[in-house]
Amino acid sequence: MWYSAYVLGALFGVSELGLSLFKRSKGDASSKDRSSLALIWTVIGVALFFAFGLSRQGPSLPASQVLYPLGVALTLGGIALRWFAILWLGRWFTVNVAIAADQPLVDTGPYRFVRHPSYTGALLAFLGLGLCIGHWLSLAIIMLPALAVFGWRIHVEEAVLAEAFGPRWAAYAARTKRLLPGIY
Repeated sequence: MWYSAYVLGALFGVSELGLSLFKRSKGDASSKDRSSLALIWTVIGVALFFAFGLSRQGPSLPASQVLYPLGVALTLGGIALRWFAILWLGRWFTVNVAIAADQPLVDTGPYRFVRHPSYTGALLAFLGLGLCIGHWLSLAIIMLPALAVFGWRIHVEEAVLAEAFGPRWAAYAARTKRLLPGIY
């Protein structure tokens, strides 16, 4: 069963590679990424390398027979949520933090519930991968760095959005949570 985590991880990786290659900001938007994209790729890449490398050596999760299907569902559901959020933004989505001159503040669709649904989806996918691998150490090696780099990315992105949209951003941020509806 654990080997299908490699397949799910590869599916997620190819999806993210495609985004990185084809969804960068255009000439009319200035990038304010602060190297957060490079940091995400580096940290997540290293974390996944070690998580999969240690997958057969770490302590197994209890009830891994039950957690495995949950992990598959979370991985696929997380990827689906991420892509739904990306497609909802359409041409406004970029992998680097940038605001186009004519960009609107999107607060509909999945953005009605949380400010960063694509990051929620990515984090759910990483949680699912960790559960599919089935070891505590691998789960921790994936999730702790992912939470840290996405936390930094959200900080960078929200500063840019606050600067670009001012009071409209403040009102939106006051009525929505970052990643989990009603929680955080």
